[in-house]
This record gives sequence, structure tokens and C-alpha cells, in this order.
Amino acid sequence: MSKNIIILQHIDIETPGYILDLMHQDNFNLTTIELDQGEKIPSNLNQFDGMFCMGGPMDTWMEKEYPWLIEEKNKIKEFVVNLEKPYLGFCLGCQLLGEILGGNVVKSTPPEIGILDILMNSSYSNDHLFGEFNSSFKVLQWHSYEVQDLENNNKVTLLGSSPTTKYQIFKYKNHAYGIQFHIEIKD
Repeated sequence: MSKNIIILQHIDIETPGYILDLMHQDNFNLTTIELDQGEKIPSNLNQFDGMFCMGGPMDTWMEKEYPWLIEEKNKIKEFVVNLEKPYLGFCLGCQLLGEILGGNVVKSTPPEIGILDILMNSSYSNDHLFGEFNSSFKVLQWHSYEVQDLENNNKVTLLGSSPTTKYQIFKYKNHAYGIQFHIEIKD
């Protein structure tokens, strides 16, 4: 049975990259919504088995400049919290997830740009998505804002950090992941 995946994009160059190639190989049914081009998220999210939320040049708080961010946050909350369906958020998608789960998105000091280290904590080894990763690895970072203050949500588990950004990888329950860096990039 083929899976139906919705992909929320904020700019046409920020796609799921090599993960998109894998989904094509596995014959997933993909619905890409170009939010920056005025496309709307479908009202019936129940038709989708998973959601990808990509990065973009805007920030979560820029709702006046990008009013569609308001609806996007509501739809992510519906999908992740109410429907409890699988979600992967990259960079901006990570920050949107963090915000709807009660965290704050704040300016990074300093911004992380370049190939930098991720250090996994002890809870990652039993994770069904990241359990096979090495305890440290290098990734592409390209952000100047980050999620903080998720400690008060006891359904959030921190999996990995960088030396300057605590919430590089976190999950909500066992179905929604925020990934601050760009693991999806392909050459």
C-alpha cells in the first residue's frame, strides 16, 4: 500500500533532497504545497500518512510578512498533536514544530553556518529513527534562529545538540521530529 505524504515548502529550492528521491523510488504519493507561492494546505489532513516541513528564508515570527505561517502552524499542530501522525521538520520546519510544542524560537548566538558537529545524547540509541546514527557526526548548518525552552513539555525528548544549539534534534512522543540542520541536502 502506497503512502501519502504532504510536503510543506517555503521556497522552491528547499526540497526533501535525497529523501525525495527515496520516496519516489518507493512509489510514495507526494503532494507538495508551495506556501510561498500562495498554495493552500488541504483542509483534510487525514488523507496523509506523513508530513515533511522544509526550511526557508523566513522566520516563525514573520507572520505579517508571511501570513500563511499562521495557518501552517495550525495545520502542523492538528497533524502532530491532534492526529498524532508522523512529521519531519527541517530547519524552519523544526522551529515551527518547536513553537507549537511550547518552545520559543530565538536568535542564535552565534548563528550556525557551515559544516559543524552534532553530539547525540544517551537517549538516542533506542530511537527508531536515529538509533543507528553515530554518537557524533558532521552536518550542514544554515540558521540564525533556534528552538529553546522545550524542557516544560514532558512529551519532548532531546536527542542531539551542537556545541551552541541545544535542540538540534528532538522528538515529540515517537512520531514527530525536529531537525535543525540540513540532513536532506544532496549534491
